[in-house]
Amino acid sequence: MCSIGSPRSTTRSSSSANVHIRLDRPNHSASRQFTDTLATHGLACRVTVATHDQGGLLDVVATRDDLPLPPVEVVDVGLSDHRLLRWTSSLTKPSPVYTTQTSRPWRHLDADEVRAALMSSPLCHPDAWTDLDTDALVRLYDAETTAILDQLVPARTVTCRRRPSDPWFDHDCRLAKRRVRQLERMARSADVNSSAVAEWTAERRAYRALLRRKREAFWTIKVESERSSPRQLGRSIDALMGRGRIPPPKLSAPRSFTVISTRMSPTFAR
Repeated sequence: MCSIGSPRSTTRSSSSANVHIRLDRPNHSASRQFTDTLATHGLACRVTVATHDQGGLLDVVATRDDLPLPPVEVVDVGLSDHRLLRWTSSLTKPSPVYTTQTSRPWRHLDADEVRAALMSSPLCHPDAWTDLDTDALVRLYDAETTAILDQLVPARTVTCRRRPSDPWFDHDCRLAKRRVRQLERMARSADVNSSAVAEWTAERRAYRALLRRKREAFWTIKVESERSSPRQLGRSIDALMGRGRIPPPKLSAPRSFTVISTRMSPTFAR
């Protein structure tokens, strides 16, 4: 049978085979062992009638027990002593999930330019806000800082497709990936034979090796911890392969303007 010993996956929802076991005799030891094996891996036989000229249920179609029951048609085409099994399977894929996020290129923010813009704004001219109450001061601060940021680092809205992150992609992987991206930007503006390109190449190789080690360690621990429960292992693999609903996006909170006020506090003090 098609890898009956393998855990369930998202790419195969059914398996079929000629098992030469009389499944129409449920009390037979071989029949019980076979059906128990199917149940252990979350599968169930969907054929209920004889599939051979001499009688007996020898050909099976096994599908996942958490999927809708497919209608299996047993057809005698006259070419064999076995019947033809015909059924349908759903091959539809879940629709991709897209999210929209608005952010600013904070790395391009120049503190000197921000300081100059604040000095020329009403925030640094007490005559413009001496008579304002607390609520008006807050509105003035928000309006002026937003206007300055829109001029220096305009907000941009991007649409991206949500993809579940690999569970082994931890903090170490994120730091290594960020480092590789930084070196890649430097290498693009450097000469081909420069040290920046060589450093980027070496860091990229180290990053890939790190991912390989993290992935192998994760799967080793996962398989060892769930070795005694093949069904639970199959469900874990399903979840890791992205089967089911994609979790809601975890969007980071917008950068607070307190970053500017903290950096520019000496300016306001003057």
